[in-house]
Amino acid sequence: MEKSDLLRLMGSKVSKYGPAVLAVALGILFIAGDRLWTKKETPAETEEPEAETFSLELQEERLCEILGAIEGVGRVRVRLETAETEELVPAVNEKRGTAGDETTTVVTIPRGSGRQEALIIRTRYPEYTGCVVVCQGADSDRVRLTVTQAVCALTGLGSDRVTVAKMK
Repeated sequence: MEKSDLLRLMGSKVSKYGPAVLAVALGILFIAGDRLWTKKETPAETEEPEAETFSLELQEERLCEILGAIEGVGRVRVRLETAETEELVPAVNEKRGTAGDETTTVVTIPRGSGRQEALIIRTRYPEYTGCVVVCQGADSDRVRLTVTQAVCALTGLGSDRVTVAKMK
């Protein structure tokens, strides 16, 4: 068979099956292309995010940052007091028996490798009981009032629980 015969034979096959081959090739390209061009999720992205735990120091830093931005305050330090610590409240199943006895079990969820974790339905954050703010501008009535109002707005404390004093 000569080269020209081979090309003629291939040409007839290509013209006969060309549209089908093209459609299959395009399908493969779309499937493979979707996987190539989309961002793959890493295991860290697919896991549930860690719940933010309460940090009194972080709350004090945030309060210092916002109070320091108030005109006339100057350098500032904050001390917050709380009544209790953070508490995680798990989901529970309660069953009452026919004899009036009651059993309570904590609901758990699988976390892989045979580990079980309690299903947390609510986090009770500590309640603030008082706040002391020490700042350079506390000799001004306007600054003391503004700082007191800001602390009350951000913490939920009453103004009788907030003290603003001049920094030495």
